[in-house]
Amino acid sequence: MKKTAILLALTITAGTLVGQVWAEPAKPTASQATTSVQTVKSERENPLVNAGIDDPKVFAAFLTKLQKAVAEDNLNEVATNMSYPLNLIKNDKKTIIYTSEQFVQKYDQIMTSYVKKKLLAQNAEDVFVNQNGIMIGEGEMWISVIDQQLAVYAIHAMENPYEVAGIDNPAEFTDFFSKSIKEKRSRSSRKSSLSRNTIRL
Repeated sequence: MKKTAILLALTITAGTLVGQVWAEPAKPTASQATTSVQTVKSERENPLVNAGIDDPKVFAAFLTKLQKAVAEDNLNEVATNMSYPLNLIKNDKKTIIYTSEQFVQKYDQIMTSYVKKKLLAQNAEDVFVNQNGIMIGEGEMWISVIDQQLAVYAIHAMENPYEVAGIDNPAEFTDFFSKSIKEKRSRSSRKSSLSRNTIRL
């Protein structure tokens, strides 16, 4: 009888707790709901808001100016659009470029033909954006608001050893080539397996 009473009490307690857990969540206040809707709407209208840019025209103007300077090989102008210290990644090693003078001095090593090509092909409306900033190409450059103005803060100075063969994207080519090798090895191992089985028969 005591056991039954204890089980009944536990069941009632559990039911009460479950009822509390599954209670309807509190509804947001009018101001919270409005802020949430405004955030979604502003992100839809201006995806650059995630990178701290209120007006997409400001970024478009910056990108156009940078592209023009690079296209004209105006080294000093390109250097003014960088944020120092500038993070440079080349051959899987990170280097810091501390001044615009150092940037100009190492310009050809930093602004490789591959980096230039990716930058010049970039459309202002077609960029990947997150809280780290705006990505150019496939990560060849990163731009953000630094000291209240737009600047490039990182460059991945990738080389394209296949450029002479007319291959624009070395990463895609390397991926394609490695897949082809794997498929070839897989086919030859299947053939040798079949021939071994035929010999046994």
